[in-house]
Amino acid sequence: MINRIPKSVARLPTYLDRQFVSGDPSGMRSLALPVRVIEELPFDRANFVDIEGEFLCDDMNRYLVKGVRGGLRVPAAEWVAARLADLVDLPVPATKIVENFEGQLLFGSRRIAGAADNTTTAALLASDTRSSNGASAPGLQARLAATFVFDLFINNHDRHEGNFLCCAIDGKNWIYLIDHARSLFSRGLGEFPPKSGYGTVYVASLMRGRHGFDLAAALDLADKIERVSAESIGQILESTPDEWLPPSEKGEFKDWWSNERRAKLKKLRDGLNDGSFL
Repeated sequence: MINRIPKSVARLPTYLDRQFVSGDPSGMRSLALPVRVIEELPFDRANFVDIEGEFLCDDMNRYLVKGVRGGLRVPAAEWVAARLADLVDLPVPATKIVENFEGQLLFGSRRIAGAADNTTTAALLASDTRSSNGASAPGLQARLAATFVFDLFINNHDRHEGNFLCCAIDGKNWIYLIDHARSLFSRGLGEFPPKSGYGTVYVASLMRGRHGFDLAAALDLADKIERVSAESIGQILESTPDEWLPPSEKGEFKDWWSNERRAKLKKLRDGLNDGSFL
């Protein structure tokens, strides 16, 4: 464990000096108050492109953090995707904005107590749960179907078997979604429908072969996305540091949400219903 004393740094005026309103009904502004690093923990970055390290913060939680090192829009993509996933009832680890020792703002994904290692998660996803009616992982088929729709909508090109996290509770396995760095502002919202060679599409086809596909759950997720208002998206964007996403790009995304998201969702539903995306 590496102990460090935070340096005395000038605050970043574009975000940390912003006034936050208590009692905001959306809860987004309170989520956006940064936690501060108090200890840097040992972490092997060899197999991770975007993760810059693991830190203990002043809320006494451990976070895996991502900054602009992996791409200018990585933190913004992670933050907005996680907030959107929350709104449409997809399970993601708790997230926070993390202020490091130098005063930089990083995206932080909280470590989940009891999370399984990668081998356990991979074994669950590689098994054929259809033969056991999914008894060991309740709702897995529906969860994977909803995840596929979410990934298509946010243009996540990089969903693979390592981007799930298994957590065992009372003998049952529950799946969380992690890593949305290669989506949204990192990729844009074009190139739809997706190409069959993308990892997300290929892995989704493998999952359907092992776990089946719940079309009703997939369409329900599309309906949930459609019900997310431009005002809600605006609150998420307001909670996003300008250092991660300039105001001009926030405005462009909010306009896209207001004017074009329904057309994309229609194409998505059509592709699900006629089987062309499956």
